[in-house]
Amino acid sequence: MASLDRYEGYHRFYTRGVVRVLQYDGSEIEAFTYWMPKGYVFTEPSAEYLLTVQQGYKDFGLNLVPLMMAYQDVNNKCAPN
Repeated sequence: MASLDRYEGYHRFYTRGVVRVLQYDGSEIEAFTYWMPKGYVFTEPSAEYLLTVQQGYKDFGLNLVPLMMAYQDVNNKCAPN
């Protein structure tokens, strides 16, 4: 856990905790996650970070479309006005 906390920037960039997640079959499970605290300014993720997350999606057979939509959303929020 300590290694993952360091990698994810726990305490510096993120908070972590357990959340309840609704699965496709309607059942719920508990999942461990990191999230940005309120007030944190969005920044575009680095190319290296995006590639790491994309690889994780691929490793677990997840659809990349939601990830790329979220990435585009962050880019839009970070774009200069």
